[in-house]
Amino acid sequence: MAFPNRSRPSRGKWWLLALLLVVGLGLVLNALINTTRTETTLGEELRSHTITLDRAARSFVRLIEQIDTADRSELASIITQSRESIGAVTVGLEQSEDQDSSLVILLGISLDFWDEGLERFENAFLSAVDDPFNYVVEEQLTTALVSIRSGDRIYEAFLERIGAEPGIQSFSEFRTVVFLPVVYPVVDTAQFLATFARLSRPTLEFTADLGIEQVTSHPEWVSDLEGHPVIIPTDSFDLLVVVANRGNVEVVEETSLQLTIWPPGQAVLSRDLTVPPLAPGEKTTVTFFELAVTPNTTYQVEVRLGLAQEEQNVEDNSYVFTLSVGG
Repeated sequence: MAFPNRSRPSRGKWWLLALLLVVGLGLVLNALINTTRTETTLGEELRSHTITLDRAARSFVRLIEQIDTADRSELASIITQSRESIGAVTVGLEQSEDQDSSLVILLGISLDFWDEGLERFENAFLSAVDDPFNYVVEEQLTTALVSIRSGDRIYEAFLERIGAEPGIQSFSEFRTVVFLPVVYPVVDTAQFLATFARLSRPTLEFTADLGIEQVTSHPEWVSDLEGHPVIIPTDSFDLLVVVANRGNVEVVEETSLQLTIWPPGQAVLSRDLTVPPLAPGEKTTVTFFELAVTPNTTYQVEVRLGLAQEEQNVEDNSYVFTLSVGG
């Protein structure tokens, strides 16, 4: 039986088929690689965020576990830093290319609950300190703690969702972030915190306290055998005064700093400068420039710092000493 002749595909067609096959495989591989890269980028981004949040959470947990030793400025500082970390992660998620990802959405919800809870906690706790007869603070503290605990719970769902993502679960372990200890009865704790805050410990109450921390000169002085400062022979010198806010409340207004300097039996030189507003723990240096002096002369010097509003500690608001100019 004779079979009809069939034309074989030309060599050019074989090359075309092979090329199409290679191109198709390349497109598939490229799609897989791009998907893997997307998951890789998202996983690294989220893991970086959880490291930031874990540090903030640990600081807040230490604060509430050691609340009996905390002062007002420390409490405010830790909560501010924690909220700033939460805010930074929130901005990072808003700028992410994967905003619609369920992982990004879950983490974002946790951030909202944590931030709201921390703000409510600070306001309610300090309200109990400042007004012991405010009897709604228990409810306010409970609401704050419930919000924080809700953030913790949603973050657990975030971690579970990560475990279900095959492209992400191969990454390094994600941090377990909790802003409240696992064993932490919310209602009972809120009542305890309210009662503790009403004790109005001095370190938690508003304390205004500006003080002179250090006085130096340029040219720099040295101490003589009796401990009195002496500077080299000169016609003028600068006096540098370091002023610190040692209280736990911000000094929002400028404060006066007065200098008087005189040799015995001669006219008194007086100058006034201002100290800028200072936050708790903040320092600033105020300089009196080019104070005219005479070599081989001893001067009496007094630096006096004005009082901040409601300041009661005045012991560190003045500094008096004898200064000798070499001859």
